[in-house]
Amino acid sequence: MVVMKTKQAAKTLRLADTTLRFYEKIGLIQPKRGANHYRLFDEKLLLQIKYIAVMKSAGFSLATIKEFMNFYPQPVSAACNQSTQRLLKIQKESIRMNFIFLSPCAPRVFKCKKGSTSPSLV
Repeated sequence: MVVMKTKQAAKTLRLADTTLRFYEKIGLIQPKRGANHYRLFDEKLLLQIKYIAVMKSAGFSLATIKEFMNFYPQPVSAACNQSTQRLLKIQKESIRMNFIFLSPCAPRVFKCKKGSTSPSLV
């Protein structure tokens, strides 16, 4: 089994080491500690952090990701499905509200060049 310290794990995951420490501080991850008290990241924890990164890139807040992470190690259940559906509904509504809020700005930010079908930044 591969075990890494914080800097090596951060480099592998392409994240800042401060990000990993922050995730621990807010309770998203719980790295084990070595005899020297260094944080240790095993393959299972690296996979969990990749899952967090994917959710973050999908626009989920860290608070919402933390709710999802409560179900991470558990097998799929009805309660898990219900909570997941509730969280996805909240995220979908958030995206919809952002779209409504930003729509009036779009013509000022993006414009299509004559003959082009894709917008470019102004």
